[in-house]
Amino acid sequence: MIRPIGPAVIRHRDTGEIYEIPSNDLYFEDVSRHERDMGPEVLWNARIDHAELGELEWQVTEYPEGAISGTPEADVNGHELQIDFDFEIDYSAPDVDPDDAADEDDVDPLPTSITNGDADEMREWFLENYEDPANSLPYSSGDGGFQWVNGGPYSPLEALQEEFDRIYSFESIEAVAESITDQDGTFDWSPRDRSESLDERVFRLAERLDRHLPLAERLVPSEETGAFGMVATLAAKPDLLKATLDRIRDALEDCLSSQSNGLSENDHEVRKLRRMLTQYANDPQRIEMDTNSVRKGILAKIRTGDLPGSDAIRDLLFTLQDAEHGIRATDANIATNRRILESAIVNEPSSDDIQAIQEAAPVLEAITEGDLQEQMRDDLEILAKYDRQLGGVTRTDGFGRDEITRVVGRAARMLLAIKKTPEIVSKLESSTAIKVGKIISSIGSILLVGGAILKFFLP
Repeated sequence: MIRPIGPAVIRHRDTGEIYEIPSNDLYFEDVSRHERDMGPEVLWNARIDHAELGELEWQVTEYPEGAISGTPEADVNGHELQIDFDFEIDYSAPDVDPDDAADEDDVDPLPTSITNGDADEMREWFLENYEDPANSLPYSSGDGGFQWVNGGPYSPLEALQEEFDRIYSFESIEAVAESITDQDGTFDWSPRDRSESLDERVFRLAERLDRHLPLAERLVPSEETGAFGMVATLAAKPDLLKATLDRIRDALEDCLSSQSNGLSENDHEVRKLRRMLTQYANDPQRIEMDTNSVRKGILAKIRTGDLPGSDAIRDLLFTLQDAEHGIRATDANIATNRRILESAIVNEPSSDDIQAIQEAAPVLEAITEGDLQEQMRDDLEILAKYDRQLGGVTRTDGFGRDEITRVVGRAARMLLAIKKTPEIVSKLESSTAIKVGKIISSIGSILLVGGAILKFFLP
């Protein structure tokens, strides 16, 4: 069974409006089978009728069994496909025909897969900040009932949308709101007389971002200086990983051997692969991220005609795809991380967001060391240029997605470590001569940028 990992992002050809297509909107059916040397070649097809975009269609070829052959194709009705789904073959999931699904009345409003804390976070936040008006408000039948002295009344949907609209999808928020109403039976709620400090909000944001931006690594503060270092999770099968990297190196050299393939050493994708092959060859999480983003960048350039669909280019794409799938197949944590990371949409950062990144960059570099410092420096440099092109790669190619994922996720884990072990920040102040307040505020500003431009979809 073909399993899409998404959502996909499509820009309307006339209005320019952005639409997000959740992966669970796609149901793939095998539409043709042809016997070949290594078994059947299966063509899988999924089609949806979108209210604003019209008919959208995806096709994926499976050959041999269990492997995706070639590049999946998308027909988005003349609109602009900004970010496509990633696709995997998963025969562990049961085949479910949408026509055989249970009636809506028989379905729990909150899918059982929502167990990662996101729904609980929204529910807990609402109950901490809103209450049944009967608990505290004055009531006067002559004046129309409850006297809403603290503002309101508010429905759970209104309150949750105001707080979480830029974080979670409307469908996710609506499901949590309905569950609150169904459980409590109250439709109109009153705000509690409670205010949340900026520090409390930032720490709560750090916990959320830590869940949504996982990496297969550990951040470890130095005993002497407090500076954070990184310990990458080792490859489950190092010999297989080395062979995979050798294949990528050969495929890349084949592309660069002829100018007709369109790639050069100055291209963003080539530089990223070179760095991956030399600096991150022992970091499977980083390899999975780099091969995924480079593959998507190349596919975007093929769609726009900036790169040809030559045999060498397509061989590189297949090799990158095999690397991604191989790492995820041998490391369950990285596979889970990919599904979580793909649930995020990177919105357009404002000029203030970019300025905040630029101002926080020296502090984040100063409180890190070793490989983590080098990666943080590289990622922050790219994010600081997010409003410009870099080597022909634009925002619509997914430019900056991996970088913001790493920077914000790591910043969240640094702040949580500091909260748990306050002496870390004292050591950092002594070793860097940067005041505690500056360290905390710089990390916090990065997290607020992440909270502003990253939107997550509950699975």
